Amino acid sequence: MFTMKIISLAALFGIISFYSNSQQRISETIVVDAVKYKLTNFGVQLNSGAAKYLFDRKTEKYFGNYWSPAIRLNFYYKNFIGGFGLRPTTLNSKDSLFFDQYTLHTHQDFHLINGIYFIGYKIELSKNFSLEPYIGGLVTHYSLAHPTQRFASEFSKGYTVGISINKYFEKSPGQYLVVFLSGNINKSNYHQIHADLGDRFYAIEFGLAYKVWCTKKIK
Repeated sequence: MFTMKIISLAALFGIISFYSNSQQRISETIVVDAVKYKLTNFGVQLNSGAAKYLFDRKTEKYFGNYWSPAIRLNFYYKNFIGGFGLRPTTLNSKDSLFFDQYTLHTHQDFHLINGIYFIGYKIELSKNFSLEPYIGGLVTHYSLAHPTQRFASEFSKGYTVGISINKYFEKSPGQYLVVFLSGNINKSNYHQIHADLGDRFYAIEFGLAYKVWCTKKIK
């Protein structure tokens, strides 16, 4: 069922990309202190916001459904995107998990950091809106917040598929304040951390971002 959702979402991204009239960014000339600059095809966007997690039942039993900070850095070449993000948080265990070398006790704090790396494509819409479908890898780091004994950190690897919607407010030529909303489906593979944990979760991210297109001096 999860695989079918991934395939359906990927097909939807393909249809949107094929039929959309993607507007190319218009090259602009900027004059600063009598010096002319031209916008290039390269840009960067820094996202800062919050994420809400919705886990499968097996993982929710231990982790609950929680909020965390969400930070993401996007790099653009024309409409193509690449980047990475972090969603770190400290949680309080809802139930005990028994590992080989130690136990995560009920109501014990632990750190969970989700890191993603991804590629995507920006589909420009009217009125300074855009859609950005993306796909990438997911790496999760788990550790006790206050360990009472030495233990190795736990990792799991999976993948993520999602789409962002952005609203741009131009502050100056090539520079934008952005309001974003992103939803993603994640194959977490948390069973790599512990056999009793599940393998997927959904996340919704929202917040503010700042986007800048790089410039070059015109001789």
